[in-house]
Parts: sequence; C-alpha cells; structure tokens
Amino acid sequence: RQTPVSMANDKQPATSRWDEKKEDLSAKTRNGFEQWVKRKDTFERGCRLLDALDVSRWDDPAKFRDVIVALAAVDQSLRTEAGPGESEEEVPHGGDRPRQTCAPPPLDGVRGTRRSVFEVFRRRATRDVTFTDVTLTAANERSLSDALTQQLVRDEAGRLVMPTLRYAWPAQQHSGTVAPAVGHLTADQRAQNAIFLRHCRTMWREAQREARTRLGRALADAGAVDRNRAAAAGLRALGIGQLAAWVETDSEIQRVAARDAMREREEKARVTHARFVKRKDRTRLRVPVTEASQPAPPIPRLDLSRGENGPTRPRVERALSTALDLARGQGLVWVHALGRGAPGRDGDLERSRRQLLARGHVLRANFDATRDATDEDFDADRFEEIHEKYTAARRRAARARRIDARREFERWSAARRGRARALDCLRALQPPAHMAAEAGAAAALRYWRRIGGLLKAVDGGLLGDWVEWSQLGGNDSAAGVTRASDVFEWAQPLKAPASPANATAVWCALAPRGCDVSRHPSCGGVSALRASLVKVLGSSCDLASAFERLRKRLAASGGDVPPTVTALDLRRCCHEGGLALSREEARQLIDCVDAYSGYGTAPFDEISALLATPVRPGGVRRALRRLTHFEATCPETGMPNAFRVTASPARVRAGPCEVDVTLANGEVRRRWTNPERTARIELLCRIGMVSKSLAHHDIETLCPLPHDLRCALPHDLASELPDSRSISAAALSGTSEPRSDLAAYSAWFSASDVPPASSQAEAFGVWGAPRRAALDALLAVSDNARKEARLRLALARGTPPAAPDLWAAGPDELRAEGAPSDALLSRLPPPGGAGG
Repeated sequence: RQTPVSMANDKQPATSRWDEKKEDLSAKTRNGFEQWVKRKDTFERGCRLLDALDVSRWDDPAKFRDVIVALAAVDQSLRTEAGPGESEEEVPHGGDRPRQTCAPPPLDGVRGTRRSVFEVFRRRATRDVTFTDVTLTAANERSLSDALTQQLVRDEAGRLVMPTLRYAWPAQQHSGTVAPAVGHLTADQRAQNAIFLRHCRTMWREAQREARTRLGRALADAGAVDRNRAAAAGLRALGIGQLAAWVETDSEIQRVAARDAMREREEKARVTHARFVKRKDRTRLRVPVTEASQPAPPIPRLDLSRGENGPTRPRVERALSTALDLARGQGLVWVHALGRGAPGRDGDLERSRRQLLARGHVLRANFDATRDATDEDFDADRFEEIHEKYTAARRRAARARRIDARREFERWSAARRGRARALDCLRALQPPAHMAAEAGAAAALRYWRRIGGLLKAVDGGLLGDWVEWSQLGGNDSAAGVTRASDVFEWAQPLKAPASPANATAVWCALAPRGCDVSRHPSCGGVSALRASLVKVLGSSCDLASAFERLRKRLAASGGDVPPTVTALDLRRCCHEGGLALSREEARQLIDCVDAYSGYGTAPFDEISALLATPVRPGGVRRALRRLTHFEATCPETGMPNAFRVTASPARVRAGPCEVDVTLANGEVRRRWTNPERTARIELLCRIGMVSKSLAHHDIETLCPLPHDLRCALPHDLASELPDSRSISAAALSGTSEPRSDLAAYSAWFSASDVPPASSQAEAFGVWGAPRRAALDALLAVSDNARKEARLRLALARGTPPAAPDLWAAGPDELRAEGAPSDALLSRLPPPGGAGG
C-alpha cells in the first residue's frame, strides 16, 4: 500500500545529475565504511592473537621469524582489502608510513590512530626481543664509539658483529619525588637503538618477501580461477589463521604444562605427607587407660593447724615437661610426642616413654622403636623381662611410699599430740613470777630457761605460748593476768634483760638449732639456700638426662677423676633440663654439696644424687631434712642472716666485718659478718648464756649473774633433762666431727666455732628420741601442777558423791576362812553415782 508521499515521489523523475552523484557518493561511502570495519576487525584480532602468543616464540629465532612472516601476511591482507583510493605500496626503505591518496579512518581507537601492523611489531620487539649476532654495516660502525667497537669481534668478511642487540629505554621518572631526575641515553645507546630499528625494518622486509613467496606457492597449489579471492584466503591462512593455530597450540601446551605441574605438586605433596605421616607415626605414644582417664588433682585442703596465722592452702604446682603430661587426664589413648631425640640427647618421645616405664606401664606399642615393625621384629623375651622389671619396681616403689607415708603420718600425729600435751603442761605450770616470789629471782631465771628449752625441744612453734606464759604474774596463773613491760618484773632484781623482745633471741639459741636448710620459721629470716633447693627439687623437671649428658661431657673432656661439677656446669645442666638458675643460686648449691672442703666444686655423684633424683610432690621436705649447711645461720646462737657470703666480689679489698678465703680452683669467697651477731652474743651473755668466743674479762663485765646461773653456748638439751643416760650426746646436741677439712676456711672459723656436720634439727627429727625425752621431762616437772589443776577443776566443776549403802557381814561370812576377826563394813556406790 503506497502513501500519497511515496506516490508523488514515484511520479517525479531524476532530472538532476547532482542527485545521481549524491547516490553514487553515499554508496561509495557506505562501501568504504564496511571495508574499514572489516580491516579494523582483522587488525584488532591480529593484535589480540599476537598478545596471546607464548613468550617463548619471541626467544626462539626460528619461531620468531615465523611470527614476523605471519604479521607481514596480516599487514598484506589489510592492504588487499583496502579501497580503490588507498595505496598498496610496501614500507619504503626509510621506514615511513606509505603514502595514501585517501587516508582511511583509525584502525584501532584503543591503541591509537593511524597505526600499522609493522608499528605493533616494532613496539613489541623494542620491549621483548633481543637480537643476537647482528652484522653491522660501515655506516653503523661509524655511528658507534671506538671504545665500543674495540670490544666487538669481526667475521670472516671483516665486518663487525654485535653479540646482543637490545633496545634501550631512558630511565623513568619516579613518583613521589620532589625533583625526579630523568636519565638520558648515551651516544652509543642512541646509535644502538637506531641500529635496532633498522634491523627491525630489515627483518620486516624479509618477512614480506617470505610471505609473498609462501602465498605464491599456495596459489600455485590451489590453481583457483578467482585469483583475488584465493590471494585473500591465502593471506588469511598465512596471517590470522596461523596466529590462531599457534595460540591454540600454545594454550594446549600451557594447559598440559599446568596439568603436569599440578600433578608434580600433588605427587610432591603426597610424598611429603607420607613422610610426615611416617615421622608422626614414629613419635606416636600409647597412653595407658589409667593415665588417660586420671582426673585432675583436687584442690588442696585448707591447713587449719597454723594457729593464729590463719588457715592456709598449700600450693603444689608441677611444670608440664612432656607430651604425656599434656595428655594426662584428657581421655586420649594415642598421643604424638613433640619430637624424637638425637644421638646423645633425649627427645620428648624418650622422656615420655621413660615416664611410663617409671610408673610401670610397659606397653607393646611403646616398646617398638619404629611403627613399621612386624611381629618377627618384636622381641617377646626382652619385652617380658622389661615388663617384669618395671612392674616389680613400681610395686616396690608404691609399697615403700605407703610405708613412708604411714611412718610420716604416725610421726606427725605423735608430734601433734606431744605439742598438745606440752601446752597442757605449760598451762598447769606456775609462771616465773610465782617462782620468784617463792624461791627468788635466780631460781625463776633458771626455771624460765629450762621450761623454754624443753618447750622448743618438743615443738619449735611454741615461742608465742612461752612468752605469754612468762608474762603471767601473781599466784593465779589460770587467771591470765598479764603485765606489759619491757623487762619481766621477776628478772629486774638480777638486772638481766629478760623481756618479750629478747625472748626470741633466747629461743633461737636453745636446742634444737637449725641450719640454712632446716631452720624453724619461728626463728625468722629467709634462707636463700633453702629457696634454691626447693626451686630445683620442687620444679619436677627431668634433670636425670641432663646430668647424664653432663657426665659424658666431663668424661670426654678428660678432667678430674672422679669428675667434679662447677657452678657454670650446674647452670648449663639445669638450663638443658628446663630450669633457669642464677649464678648465686648455682654457687649456693655447689657450696652446700662441697661442705667447706675448699675445692669450690662438687663431686658429680653427690650433686647428681641430690638434684637428679626424682622427688615426688610432698617429698621435698623429707629430702631437705637430711641436709645440713651453715652459711648465713650462726651455729652457736641460731641467729638467721648472721653472715652473708658472696663469690668473686667486685671490690678487691675486703671491707670492715669482711673476710676473704681463696679456694683451690682460684675462686674467692667473701663472708660479711652482721654486727647484730656481736650484739646478740652480748645480749645472751647478760641473760646467762655465755659464748666461748668471749674473753673472760668481757664475760665478767657483761654478765651480772653468778656462776651457777651461767650456761655455755651452744645450748645443750642434756643440761635440761633429769636423766639423759638413755640418749646419746650426739642425738641430743646434733654435733659430730666435721666431715671435711676446714683448712681453706681457717680465716672464717676458729677451733670453737666449727659448724657441725649435722644440725640439731636433723637429729631431733619430726618426733625423735630427744623430743620424746623433752616431753617426758616436761611431764615430770609439771606432774604435781597438773594433779593440782585436775583437783581444782574437780572441786570447781565436780558433783558430791551420793549417800553410801552400808551392809554388815553375817555369821557365816565371818566364819569363812580368811575372814577378818572384826566386823566388816563395805560401801557400794549407787548406780550411776559419782561417789566411790
């Protein structure tokens, strides 16, 4: 159906030639645009394919030449598809872009305007290509400097050959700089760039000729009738088709390489994982059911036996040293150790297995050295031997622990009952004020010292009760009347400084006197040696293996026989076992074992037996009870911190109150004497406890008491007992001959001031014979007083007896054999009555 407008147009003929020309121009423009779009698509596809090629094609000379030929074919196809107004000339020798009668639109708006395939190739070559063995012309040789030409070689024709030729770019500006410096190219670099570009043009011309040659062969083989269409198809096959085939081939090669690399990584990961699993299986440890299900230790109970100090809860902590300690109580049946040991050094696996063996758990899974052992590799006889050995050892150790625990509990219970009985005796005894009123002040002082000596021999924690009892006055000792005064009133006539403040000094001097290791807390002071020993013994670190390695090192070094350990060796050994010791702590431990022998070292066997022997929780106190060492504690007065010993002092000369001794290994020990020790000795002398270190004139000047009230220091419990023949003197005093020569320490000790080999605290024990003898003496002294106290209590709180029932013997009873001749009267107490 036609509209009126269309019908009118059909009726109007084309009378103007301008209209025909306009139609021809529009068709030509439309055809040119289509040709431009087609060329643009071909150009962009060639650029994309060129970017997608593998980089290895630019490094291989043969493949690189084929790539240039393909690009030349793409460039020739673009000219073949050009319109009638476009030039089809080759790139001239000067390298300029070919002249065109009618410039086409831009080929690629993204990459810029008016670009050709040759420019794309040249740009890519300047960035990624390095030419090798480039022959230089005479003009190129003249453009280079003499210094560069002298480094080059010539071929057989006498022309210079450049081994490598690469395009040089100027240095780029760095962002963020205030005044960036742009590096300029040298003359040789500019000349080499010109040679590089000319070589690119030469290779491009050769590639164009090779592309025409290959196209001619393709046309000859095809024998096509339409030569233009066959030429276009051949150029597409040589250019875009070849690039697309190479891209596909490179992609397949990259996929295969990536797949092979992935397989190689997977195989490597599989081998690595297998090694890891094998290594982990070698460290696998079987945890017994009793260890896996063992619950956490309960919270320690409150200790209510501290008296006025209040309830306390002992804190017992053990460091986790092995993987078995971490897995204990977690319900794990299998656990992997942190590592195996090296030759001469035990690892976590060996330490964990040794812990299980020590507890008597001998499992077959832990017996094999490796996890891949078969039944034939398993030694059943040896397994049974080790199982029986460790199981029997575990049973013996458990039985010994039960016996020791029962014995210690019995001793503790006896000591507790003895303390309670001693307090009952003290409450029943008359105070010193009552004794002074009856027998005089001298008898009261002697009585006061004797009761104090017996109380301390029973329990060292009765100092407060003794002082409180000493302050009671008057005849009514149960009334609790106290008089607050510096000096006891009953001691003022003797001019003796017996006061509550000085009672602590007297208490420390009484037997038993402790040392630095076993000193009672009532004497005060802090023992650094005891703290060091508790740190090592209570650390629960496995020092046995560390001491074994130390023994091997000492044996390999060819030192003393038997081997000795220095403080440095001890620090290193404890550090390997997981325990850090300071220099002073190591020195204290070495001197404790050395026992004033003067060598400055400790025998390996003795210090290993002391520190490397495992100590169970709660056994540290029993282990320390067997040690004796006097370093800071005065063995005569029992004063804590009376001395201070330092090793290798900083000052060369000794100061006041300081004495130096040189040991056999060249080390220097400096001992400082506390001036308070002299004041303590003078105070005890005024109370009647005379030290042997005082001169006779000083004793007579200081002590106002008569000779019968004086006693010699150190105090001896035998002087307070009525009959000590059943107990040896060594058991009462704790003194014996020194176990080592004190010649090296002669500057420290005199003949009367030699420290004993064993302290009195060790001899007295928890509830030894001296303590029982002291309690018996205290019971004997307070016998009458306790009877009187019981009588007074019966009179105060008792009830009178009921009326008795009287009966008379009959004639038959009187005539019986053995019957009295007189009348016999007998009284029977009523049922439930209190009479007798």
